[in-house]
Amino acid sequence: MPASQKQIKAWQTAPITDASYFNAEPLRFHLKQGMNTIRINNLREAALIGRIVIAAPEVLPKYEQYKQEHNLPKVGKTLITVEAEHPQTKSQPSIRSIASGDATVVPHRNGKVTLNTLGGETIATSGNPDENEQAWQVGGQRATWKVKVDKAGSYQLAFKYLQTGKTSMPVYRSLMIDGKVPFQEVNEYAFQYAEEWRNEVMSDKSGKPYQFELTEGEHEISLTADAAPYGPVVEQIRKVMWDINTLALEIKMATGNTMDTNRDWDITKQMPDLAKDLQGFAATLRKQYEALKVLAGGNPDQASNLLVAAETLERLAKDPDKIPYQFNRLSEGSGSVLQTLGVINTKLPNQPLQLDRFYIYEDSKLPNEKVGFFKSLWNSIAAFFKSFTTDYSQVSADDKGSLQIWVNRSRQNVMQMQQLVNQEFTKKTGIKVTLSIMPDEGKLVLASAAGNAPDAALGVSNYIPFRLAARGALADMNQFQGFDEVKKRFSQGALVPVTFNKKLYALPETQSFWVLFYRKDILDALNIPVPDTMEEVKQILPELQRFGMNFYLPLSQTGGFKPYNNTVPFIYQHGGTLYTDDGMHTAIDQDPALDGLKEMTDMFTVYSVPLQVPSFYNQFRDGSLPIGIADATTYIQLTAAAPEIAGWWKIAPYPGVKGKDGVVNRTAPGTGATAIMFNSSKKKDQTWQFLQWWTSQETQVRFGNDLEAIYGPTYKWNTANVEAFSQLSWPKEDIEVIQEQWKWLYDIPRYFGDYMVEREISDAWNKVVFNGFNARRAMEDAVINGNREIKKQLTDFGYLKNGKFVKPLQVPIMPNMEQMAKEGEQK
Repeated sequence: MPASQKQIKAWQTAPITDASYFNAEPLRFHLKQGMNTIRINNLREAALIGRIVIAAPEVLPKYEQYKQEHNLPKVGKTLITVEAEHPQTKSQPSIRSIASGDATVVPHRNGKVTLNTLGGETIATSGNPDENEQAWQVGGQRATWKVKVDKAGSYQLAFKYLQTGKTSMPVYRSLMIDGKVPFQEVNEYAFQYAEEWRNEVMSDKSGKPYQFELTEGEHEISLTADAAPYGPVVEQIRKVMWDINTLALEIKMATGNTMDTNRDWDITKQMPDLAKDLQGFAATLRKQYEALKVLAGGNPDQASNLLVAAETLERLAKDPDKIPYQFNRLSEGSGSVLQTLGVINTKLPNQPLQLDRFYIYEDSKLPNEKVGFFKSLWNSIAAFFKSFTTDYSQVSADDKGSLQIWVNRSRQNVMQMQQLVNQEFTKKTGIKVTLSIMPDEGKLVLASAAGNAPDAALGVSNYIPFRLAARGALADMNQFQGFDEVKKRFSQGALVPVTFNKKLYALPETQSFWVLFYRKDILDALNIPVPDTMEEVKQILPELQRFGMNFYLPLSQTGGFKPYNNTVPFIYQHGGTLYTDDGMHTAIDQDPALDGLKEMTDMFTVYSVPLQVPSFYNQFRDGSLPIGIADATTYIQLTAAAPEIAGWWKIAPYPGVKGKDGVVNRTAPGTGATAIMFNSSKKKDQTWQFLQWWTSQETQVRFGNDLEAIYGPTYKWNTANVEAFSQLSWPKEDIEVIQEQWKWLYDIPRYFGDYMVEREISDAWNKVVFNGFNARRAMEDAVINGNREIKKQLTDFGYLKNGKFVKPLQVPIMPNMEQMAKEGEQK
């Protein structure tokens, strides 16, 4: 388990620098003679400013000048070893100690996981590449160690490192001693590609080691990731990407985005400079490749796709009239020039470096970086046999007296949760908690039936609590002290799927959202407004389709079965409900629900929205679907893995249905994962304390911010605690859009036979779209099967006998969504 991290609140002096760290020197500002006004605006996070210093730029000395000014004698045979995994301070929580099983790393324990190195690239901790940990590689990230020197004098510095992140290319670090860079040559010091652990003695180009002056006593040694050498190249690639994107839009407008291979084009009449522009882009990319070649001292393998992109542009420039039906090679699809450059531009700024230890020494032989063959073999054998005795589901040692909590999340999530539990909850309450990874939440029903259920489970899908509660397996949350206050933490509509017969059987943990995603660059170029209603969506479709583009609905990505998440927004927004007031029938054949079905089928049969979309994420990136409705998963994908369109897209509330009163009804589901407590638990009060703590604003804010800071943007935490969400490190303007949409959150009520109603709505959609059925007739068929299953389930669970209710049952009722939205605004 990684050590706990503590934020250090202390005054520090720092020059104003480029936020991308593509410039090695602090920014320079032109000030006129006399009075000047300096204004600092707060964008995010709190800060205290003690003073502002205006000074002339400081010029770092060359090594020869430094050597003349610091002519201390050599101290004789000395070797000070510092383990890199124990920095005194660091600038980011994501700079972490990580485990290396390599026998050459110190310390090393055969067959045991040891946090014995610092940093690295993305650390593969599972088979899923999206579940990798972000490490010490972003420009400006700094680690600092304290070192005690017994004798003043001249020393050398050597770092034992591994660098496999940039094939055939160096990464850079800036060295500081006691907060200052001693001389120019170590301001951007290169660590070359190294597949095996290597001792890097800081030296000049001829290999002569630098001598550093250290006085007697404690000193701070710092290394800062430095992306400045790659900055000019990255900026040029970004400019080319922007120009290609602009050019692609011009081509679409000139051709109507027609990709007919049987049609002859004379596009150079409309765009006479097209070939010249493409050749200019190619020349720029080749120039940047040469610049990287100088940095690498050879062919930069990681940037070889720059040449591939340049060659593609040159081939297109030779015959520009063929571009309309070779458009996917320019800016759309996998392997296009734009996507290729986006991938390169994501990797180039990263400066991954993994350190084992470093040495401050003089007149001493450094320890060998390698170990013998037999020691390496024994290490592999020990690790192999250890794998048979390790319980990989637990992230901490089990305690028989502790609460047993199963968590349906990745190991990274659970490790961070366990660390937070130990530091905060257990420390304050004395209640021990053991978290275990739950790979299959379907096992919860089996575990409950077998009497092996845990005290609670987290990360549970929102349809499961109803299934367990109907069987008497879950504890009712209403009975616990403080429930009324806990309930206020969540959107009212988020409690719908976890409420059964007036009792609440789960607490929302995470909350998704359905919002409108749109490519601002494309819509602006085509002068298309952002739609606020579905009617406005229909109005912009002809203009989009004229250029070969379209609008995306989530119904396009789900194959033959259309789940509730994709169908109920149409029913809700037209005022429909899923069940009748008596609870014995489905209400999907009533007029409002039929209006919803008609609209969700007309979008495909009348307005030609695409029926099948393999990946909205990919088609949004390439621009063929520049606008559409999607959820939190798409938001995280675009934020973390679509660098080529960063800053070119935005979100807006779900386009809904305008009522007679002028209010746009945007009702949509959104509850994600939930937290449940089992009835069989003998520690219900302690478990309730844990759930109270876990869903609190303070805990959710800390967990969400820590998770993203340590593991990167793919681990954004969309907490269901409404107040906590506003304090997470999401862009402010996006939080405002999401919270506006959450005012219309009404999730899917879970009820007996709901799975059949869900399937029948899906079947009705298929009948109308593919078989030409009348919408009313399709829904009437659906109602027959839905009602039959509802009555069967009510009978099986003892609520219905001979067609009459024998036990009271609260039926899910659609609330007044406009009133809920107004209440949300008041909050």
